[in-house]
Amino acid sequence: MADSDDCALLGDEKENNLPSAHSSGCTAAQMIPSLGAVFLAVCSIVFVYRRAGLLMHGLLPGPSSNQTVIAVDKGVAYLSAKSFGDFGLVTGIENYAQTLSSDEPLRVLHLRRNFIGDYGGEPLAKALPRTRSLEVLDLQENWINDDGAGRLAKALQQGYPSLVALDLSANKIADVGVGAIARALEQDHILLRNLSFADNKIGDAGAVMLGVGLKENSNLHSLDLSHNRITDDGATFIAETLEKSNRALAHLDLGINHVGDKGASALAKVLPHGCLRTLDLHANQVTAEGAASLAEGLRAKGCKLTNLDVGRNVIGPKGAKAIAAALAPGSSLVKLDLGVNKIGDLGAISVAAALKRGAGLTHINLNLNGVSNAGAYALADALRVNSAVEFLNIQYNCISKEALAVLQALTEQKERRLTIWAGDQRASC
Repeated sequence: MADSDDCALLGDEKENNLPSAHSSGCTAAQMIPSLGAVFLAVCSIVFVYRRAGLLMHGLLPGPSSNQTVIAVDKGVAYLSAKSFGDFGLVTGIENYAQTLSSDEPLRVLHLRRNFIGDYGGEPLAKALPRTRSLEVLDLQENWINDDGAGRLAKALQQGYPSLVALDLSANKIADVGVGAIARALEQDHILLRNLSFADNKIGDAGAVMLGVGLKENSNLHSLDLSHNRITDDGATFIAETLEKSNRALAHLDLGINHVGDKGASALAKVLPHGCLRTLDLHANQVTAEGAASLAEGLRAKGCKLTNLDVGRNVIGPKGAKAIAAALAPGSSLVKLDLGVNKIGDLGAISVAAALKRGAGLTHINLNLNGVSNAGAYALADALRVNSAVEFLNIQYNCISKEALAVLQALTEQKERRLTIWAGDQRASC
């Protein structure tokens, strides 16, 4: 077993983007920008090493769909399959590739929302070998099922040494399709660092097959399995792989699944090995017991986790207290989401106590938690002595105008280095 020094880490700055917290009903930062079937979006590409490593952000109005291939930046192409049909996709990619000079290779290919489906996946797989310089492939929202995923897996196995990011989110891929791509991950020449299967139909069987693929893979840096059908069994198998075999994966998103305390406990055992930087378990079934297990992982000497999202679970005040008690000066955690967990004043006071002890949290989400004035005043006292916090979300609680005014005064005293979201409060909790 490799130790934590063997971690193959790049892009440890992946952030949890708490200002758009899951707990307030919004999604986290999207992995790859959008292009509609009628070309309603042209995106500016920004390569940032974030929780998923190489990601793309930003949306701009785009050109019309009568343009089949458009270069908006060197080596970046947007294609509309609607304008020339599925099997015209090969011609579209080839024609664009031929227009590029040797020092301007095709690096980024966006095919989002083109209704490619399984049949379109076959010509796409045939075209990809002609684009040996491709680094990022965006296939979001394309009705790709297991057959299409299998064709793509075969294309990957032919060898794409430059491909580092593949987004298959918001398709219809189930266990068979993810299994095919998982087997491709076992190949030495597959150098993918960022892989998203968010919002598909993946269950425990698919999670297990991904876990098997990860045993032989030392390159994948970020894996997004959010919004699927994974339970404790699937999460536990992946966790055991990370604990025993894999030291490369740094960012794991299992949000909006069916993971409970057993899965959380298994994932907590990964933390002491020091490779995992971001763990997203929002909108699952974790209780105070699972939170206590995660707290033990956070206490471990080797833990280097920076972002933890357990928003929209049922950890309650005891779970919040356990996690807060694990935070001390020098702890690695900087972003913590406890939103929508019914932690109440006891939970908020526990977080405040951690801040007074010198916990280095910079972003905290406590929205919709039944926090009243007692919790708000405790947080205000802690923020007076803690200079690390940059953002606090306490919206949709039960805090009076007087207590909110105290918190607002703190933002002014800190010369706007502290942002507090507190504007919307509930009449009663």
